[in-house]
Amino acid sequence: MTSVRSPDAAALHAAGLIPERATRIAGAIQRLVEQRRLPGLALRVARRGIVLDWSAGHHTTASSPATDATTFMRFYSATKPMTSAVLFTFFEEGRWLFSDPITRFLPELLNLKVAGTGEPPQRPITMFDLLTHTAGFGYGIDEAHEVDRQYAQVPVMDYSQPIQTLLARVATLPLVQEPGFGFHYSVAHDLQGLIAERLGGKPLDVLMRERLFEPAGMKTATFGLTPQDLANFAPVHRHDAEGHCQPVESAPGLTYAWQVSPAPCLLSGGGGVLGTLEDEYRFLRLMAGCGSIDGIRVLAPATVKLMTGKALDVMQPGAASTPGWFTLTTDPVPMGSCASPGTLFTAGAGGNWGWIDGPRDLIVVGMMSVLNWFDASDSPSWIFDPLIYQALED
Repeated sequence: MTSVRSPDAAALHAAGLIPERATRIAGAIQRLVEQRRLPGLALRVARRGIVLDWSAGHHTTASSPATDATTFMRFYSATKPMTSAVLFTFFEEGRWLFSDPITRFLPELLNLKVAGTGEPPQRPITMFDLLTHTAGFGYGIDEAHEVDRQYAQVPVMDYSQPIQTLLARVATLPLVQEPGFGFHYSVAHDLQGLIAERLGGKPLDVLMRERLFEPAGMKTATFGLTPQDLANFAPVHRHDAEGHCQPVESAPGLTYAWQVSPAPCLLSGGGGVLGTLEDEYRFLRLMAGCGSIDGIRVLAPATVKLMTGKALDVMQPGAASTPGWFTLTTDPVPMGSCASPGTLFTAGAGGNWGWIDGPRDLIVVGMMSVLNWFDASDSPSWIFDPLIYQALED
């Protein structure tokens, strides 16, 4: 039987959780691991200043290291709000505005054309378009759209090439649609990272470290793992035909499993950060603290309010996206969520997720390493919503 490491009753009480009901959380983790639906899971629930950790399973097999809050995993798209946060530090310096055309910073994109018409866009792509994925760029993951298929064929997301190559390839491809016409998930955050590099005069990993990781105390967040850290890295998995997890780190040509190295070539602002549950937790604490953590201010409260406000109703019913790339809960009922209105959610393709429920003084972080399970109806990111809220005393 799978052993689940759980907080004690005194800690649960102090955080406002009912111990008898919290046993359901451990039971769900145990079932997921025993059914091989995930190799391991680390879960953190923080409330009233009390940190509660659950964990079970291993990186791959039972002989590999145990999964816990110190396990390194890929953050994938949970990188995006971090990239936006760094870009917003330049916003605070008066270096860019929402209305700025992105060609002010990326002149290589001056000659873009719109798919179908072959004509230049009717208006410039703005920074707001880039922040909200309404610029018209592709990503290479939507096989239903011709432009996305071109992005995949080139390929634009080539982790063996630097960000300048990504930009050059984007410049040769058409826009999916007119800027501002609608949401289309894209390389926008990789371009945000490049804009930050040009504003700061340093590579994105250095900017992230100086402007976010170090001041926020995200001690192990990184773009590249040392051999020592690699020993505590959980490789990505995917479900086989039986629904069991299998590691795919060695699968040739798999975009989502690019090589982990001490010095990666592509510093991807859209998905390149690796780190631990503690790193993601501290980032969410920073945002929950209106830009301040442990007495250190990284962003102004007004900036965080701007980053986390409603921008577009483009997600599922009851949710919206924000300029800082969180999913904002506007109405939890259509979502089938117990979270408070105003809850901020982030997730990555590896199944990692986290949310901030301010009215309940609640931060939740879940880390696993199972590809593209974060948005499935039976994903732990949804399963643990009712499991956590039903355990709260209020």
